[in-house]
Parts: sequence; structure tokens; C-alpha cells
Amino acid sequence: MVELDRGRSHYLLHVLRLKPGRNIQLFNQRDGEWLSVVRNSGRHSVTVEIFSQTCPAVEEPGSILVMTPIRPSRFEWVIEKAVELGVRAIQPILSSRTVVKLEKLDRISSIAIEAAEQCGRMSVPEIHETLPLGAWLAGRDTSCELWFADERRTGRSLLELRQSRSSGRPDLLIGPEGGFTEDERTAIMEAPNVVPVSLGPRILRAETAAIAALAILGVSTD
Repeated sequence: MVELDRGRSHYLLHVLRLKPGRNIQLFNQRDGEWLSVVRNSGRHSVTVEIFSQTCPAVEEPGSILVMTPIRPSRFEWVIEKAVELGVRAIQPILSSRTVVKLEKLDRISSIAIEAAEQCGRMSVPEIHETLPLGAWLAGRDTSCELWFADERRTGRSLLELRQSRSSGRPDLLIGPEGGFTEDERTAIMEAPNVVPVSLGPRILRAETAAIAALAILGVSTD
């Protein structure tokens, strides 16, 4: 028997209105997905009995999305869609032109968990602590290519580049609204294994650029 936490219990009791005897699927990143049955429900708690595994745990090999915080409602939407598109982690960064304070990681993590549940993936992307751009560049794994969505469109088309490099999982860097400063842009371009890419002739909002780029990368099916 497993007693679910208060948040999950509330969802089952007051949103789905499940009664004892109903089948549900439970999952976590360590044990995968399991067929379970609601056995007991109180005012604020639900206890379930676990029966059989329906899907093993799966580690997503997708990209890391690196971007500056934007307006909370838009950033939450990016988190949700990035999870659906298969990213393995999300790294918020701070730049000189970052004007929005990131919400608490607990809130962002909850959105990622809900998105994983909705789309049926067996893992939840890790949400890293926010870092200044310089600190993140200094500590990143340089063995992995970093595709920098350059608003100046100096790089090769992301679509063309992806078609010519169908394998691999490059990480993706999306800048703030207003773009990076000259010093920041220089630091990015001089960092190891950075590839500037273009998303087309128009300047996109940060959230549009992030999801368009992830869709082109095909992180969910590659």
C-alpha cells in the first residue's frame, strides 16, 4: 500500500472524483509506471495498492533547454511544452537584460510533473537552479554542442542544420527579450562547441523561439 501526498490525493479526490476500487496508473523516474487500485480515501488522503508494472523507467536522452526567465504565464507554458517535446532538463539563466524574477522551483517542478503525466512520458525533466550566464557557460558540459538561437541570424538555418545532422542531442540556448548584450554575445560565441543557428527572417518572442526550435530538433522522436 502507498499513501499519496496531499496534492495528488486532492487531485484524485476532488478533480477526478475517484472512488475506492478504481484503477489508476502511478509512475516515478526510478520505478516506471505501475497499475494500481484506489483502496482507501479520506478527506485529504488516498491510499493505493500497487499491482504490476506496465512500463519500465525510461531516461530521456533529449536536449537541455537553456533560457532566461520570461513573464510567468509564458514561462510556465514553455515548461509544459518543453516537457511534451522531450527535453531532459531545463536550465534558467540570468542575463543583463533579464527583467523577470523566476518563480519558485517547486512551482516550476510541479508544472513539469503535470506535463509529464499528461503526455505519458516516464521521466520528468530536471529543473536546475538559476545561474548567471557567465557561471553557466564556465561550468557547462562542453562535450555537447550548444545551439545558440542567434537573433541576428548570423548562423545557419536550424532546420537545414538539423537535417544535415540527424543524430545527436544538441542543447539549446534561447536569449532574453531584447537579446544578449555585446559582451554576453561575445562570451557565448567564444565558448567551446557553440553553434549559432537561425530561426528565420523574423525576430521571435522567447517562448516562440524555444518551442519552434525544440520542435525542429525533434527531441521527442529523434
